[in-house]
Parts: sequence; C-alpha cells; structure tokens
Amino acid sequence: MSLISNGAECAKFLADTQTQDLEYLSWLREDCIKVGYYGAMAAWIDYDLLKELAADRYLQIILIGVEHDGSLKESGILKLDNVRYFGKKPYDKLAGYTHFFDVCIIPFLINDITEATSPVKLFEYMSMGKPVVTTALPECKKYNLVSIAADKDEFKDKIYEAAAKGKEKGYIEALRLCAQENDWKAKAKELREYIKGVQ
Repeated sequence: MSLISNGAECAKFLADTQTQDLEYLSWLREDCIKVGYYGAMAAWIDYDLLKELAADRYLQIILIGVEHDGSLKESGILKLDNVRYFGKKPYDKLAGYTHFFDVCIIPFLINDITEATSPVKLFEYMSMGKPVVTTALPECKKYNLVSIAADKDEFKDKIYEAAAKGKEKGYIEALRLCAQENDWKAKAKELREYIKGVQ
C-alpha cells in the first residue's frame, strides 16, 4: 500500500504573477509586514490569534476567501484598522494577491478537524517563494521550512523572523523546490512508480 499525500498545482502559483486590483494595492503599506491568508473563513480559524497579530501596528492582516459560516463577522476582527477582508477571489487569481504577501499564514485552531487537515495552500504559498507560519498542524510539522508556532506570542515572533528569511535567496529557492516536490505532477509520477512496482 502507498499513501499519496496532498499536492498542489504549482503552475498556477508563479512568483511574478501580480494583481492589478487597485483597491487592494492602495490599501497596502510599505512600512508594514503584509501578513496574508486565503481560504475559507470559518470557525476553525483562530480569530483571537489574528486579533493578537493585529494589535501590532506594523503588521497588516490580509484575508481572502469565502465567508463560510458567519464566524468572520462575529469575530469582530473586521473592525480593526490593520485588518482587511477582500472577499472571495477566483482560484486562478489568488497568486496575484499572494505576490504582495510578505508572510503567508495558516492560523487554524488545533482540533479534531484541523489535526486531520492537509492544507494545499501550504504548497501554493511555497511555490511563490513565500515564507509560511502556521499553528501546530501535524501535516505542516512535516516540513522544516515551515515556521510552527506553539502560541500567540510565538506566532508573532515567527512572523518577524519569517519576513526576514523571506528576503534570503537560498531560502526562497528551497521553498519553491519543496513546492515542486509536492506538485500534483510529482504525485502522479510517484503513483505510477508504485503501480509499476506491484505489477
């Protein structure tokens, strides 16, 4: 038996892709670290963590995705000046927005659902050479290029560290290589090799 783990369409997440969304671009500030997340805005997001991050005026929190269950609005986070929700965007447009993230995050609560989650966005972020900070998700712990934070204070520290590392050419290249190793084409090759071996 062979377990083929989750993969990504890296060809849709190229580093030089840029959105021309003027509303989005005009909100970004040069003196801040742009901290971005895209995906479902749902009850498994740690909104308290996002509030802690937003308390730092040098962090801009960018949220993109479908509002899944009303938890985003109920959280009150959208009332904060340095948090902006840009709504749902087409899948093939996500890279253009991610281009302007300095650090990508996966701010999930740790529970039965997320402990069984393998977030595809991890490899999409990496494909664009973006440093990633996550909570202690088991699937994310498998990759030593990912910054894993144990608590809210550590998460913020990891963001600052990741922003600095995100300027290192070698680190960016390592992220992209890891993404390519987890592209669906690589997964398909792995499956073909396995099938050959059992025939």
